Formats: sequence, structure tokens, C-alpha cells
Amino acid sequence: MVSIKSLHGSAQLLLDVAGGVTQITEKMHRTIAREANPLNRLRDVAGVSHDERQGHTYRIIQSTMSALQQGLHQSLDKFSVEDDHAHSPQSVRVAAALNGVCGDHLEASSNPLAISMHFRNNRGEKLLQDSENLKVVIPDASSRIVVLVHGLCLSHEYWRGHNEGNLGTELQRAHGLTPLYLNYNTGRHISSNGKELSEQLQSLVEAWPVEVKELTLIGHSMGGLVIRSASWYGSELSLPWAELLKNALYLGSPHHGAAWPKPATC
Repeated sequence: MVSIKSLHGSAQLLLDVAGGVTQITEKMHRTIAREANPLNRLRDVAGVSHDERQGHTYRIIQSTMSALQQGLHQSLDKFSVEDDHAHSPQSVRVAAALNGVCGDHLEASSNPLAISMHFRNNRGEKLLQDSENLKVVIPDASSRIVVLVHGLCLSHEYWRGHNEGNLGTELQRAHGLTPLYLNYNTGRHISSNGKELSEQLQSLVEAWPVEVKELTLIGHSMGGLVIRSASWYGSELSLPWAELLKNALYLGSPHHGAAWPKPATC
């Protein structure tokens, strides 16, 4: 079953794509018409602008797109409230992949599909958050926290294995750490996610039910880079959470850059 939020976000993204394609087509059309047809220069001399007549058509198309987007927002905004129980693991994975590909655009366009950074507990439940405070309700909270940060195009579901166990639960059983799973928009700049993670970690330790004595961060791939960025912000701003950080573990994080974007050498 497709949620209203997913339908709203998908429709908005489709209209954004259509608008972008229209702009590209208009620019290409203008260039071809101006360069390929010598009569356009005579029209310019006569005071008849081909570009203006042609542009009028594209303005009608763009205004129609804009009207559709406004109507879409007005119709579906009030129904797009996030409901954790309405999202299947498959829809979560699709949204995570989409955020990895064009998450910066989703955020800039206020698309409902854009993932906002948040923590989840061991049961996959989202920790409630208002404009200022993080409300932490974890019955078995210990003084030692481990936060697992996923990589590009993934979500908190990445850490869940084929059975009930995962790295977080294993660490809880073996070392008594309370596991939390970060979910975030991997299409944003790493420094943006790092800065926000630093702020959220500070809110987390302040709202934790018991005094936090130890914090461990584990990052997979891009998640490791986000952890490094968060650690830098925490240190630069002298945030108390940075003093609690005892361990940072990286699983396949490209600290020296990813290999695939580098040019091949002969």
C-alpha cells in the first residue's frame, strides 16, 4: 500500500523533472531555431522576435506546471504527515536510495520524500523530536551508547540482518551498550550531515534518561565520513558530547576518497 506521503513526494518529484526537462528543451529549441534558420535574423530586423513567440509557449507550459504543483501541495500537504507504521521495509529502502541520488534537491524543494535526520531505537522506532528537545523513551537505557550510521543510499534498515540479530543487538548483549540507529538524507553534503549529527548528539546526551558516560560511533562507508565531520564540529565548538566519545569505528569508509570517481591511469 502506497502512503499519501510517498504519493505526494513522487508526484512532486515528477513535476520537478518535467519542469527541468521543459527548460532544457526550451534552451535547445531556441539555439537550434536561431542558428539553423537564417530567416530568424530577418524577423529580428523586422522587429518580430521568434524567441519571444516561442518563449510564450514555454511560459504557458511552466505556469501550468507551477499551478499543478500548488494544487498538489494544497490537496495533499495535510495528509502527508509521516506515519512510521505506514512504511514497509521496501518503501524505506526505495526512499533511502532516492535520497542518495537526489536528496539535496528533495530537501531544497521541501519534498515529503526528503529524509530528516533522526535516531531510532533497537525496535526500529523513531525517537520523538520537537523543535528544541529530543524526547528519549528507552526503558533499558544504559550509560553507554553506541550509534550506528549507515552509508550512501541506505537507511537504518541496513543494520538489520536476515534474522532478529544485528550489530547493535550483539553489542548490547556482549558489552551492555544501548544501540541507536541514525537515519539521514545521504544526498546532502557530508559537512551538512556532520554538523547536524553533532548537534543531535549533543541533544541526545542532554536528554538521555541516565548520565551518559561513554559514546561509541560506528559508520559504514559514507557514514564514517559523516562521523568524522560530526567529530570535527563537536571538537571545534567544544560540545560536551565530544568528550564522551571513546570509540569511532569505520567499516569501509573512503577516508582517502572513493576509487570510482578517480580517473584511470595507464
